[in-house]
Amino acid sequence: MKLYILKIDESWSESLVANILSLRLRGLIVTWVKELKRLILIANGTPDDKAVAIICHHLNSEHETVAGITKPLRKGLEVFTELPTYVSRLRGLKKILVVLDQENQELAVLKDSIYKKIRDAGVCVCSSSTMCDRAIELRCEYYGRVFTLILVINGMDKIRCNKHTIEDHFLTAALSMRIINDLAEACEGSQKRLEETG
Repeated sequence: MKLYILKIDESWSESLVANILSLRLRGLIVTWVKELKRLILIANGTPDDKAVAIICHHLNSEHETVAGITKPLRKGLEVFTELPTYVSRLRGLKKILVVLDQENQELAVLKDSIYKKIRDAGVCVCSSSTMCDRAIELRCEYYGRVFTLILVINGMDKIRCNKHTIEDHFLTAALSMRIINDLAEACEGSQKRLEETG
């Protein structure tokens, strides 16, 4: 899958391009697209955008599709308030993937908050199916435009940290590969870095 970067936040866009180049993910970015049918919204930022870029790079050989990618100016749950803008302006849009960190909320509470934000934005959820505990596919409609909204919630409950993010998955992988030996110690170090960076 190739990526077309929507430059909503100029500094983030430049950072993503630099990260893609530093990771040597050649041929991943396209600079022109006739119509966007797929859009990826990064609700929190880095390293979520890097992980998505790497996944798209690995899908590149199998799928010649293009997805738009952006980090909206609004972060976290607030990205759902911008759904009407994307659906209205990108007329061919059929699928939107939102990558969101669980942060410090209970998963069930976060899901309820997501549904409320979607409804408050005027988007109707026609049906939903749970792909797994942290991935949900919603069939939505906004003023006659039907689209699929896929929610991916980063975090793992077995990681005992104050905030659940994509880093939970990286820590679990590092533990299973024996790169780290003590998950509690790694979480503590990860939490301190989160607090330092804000």
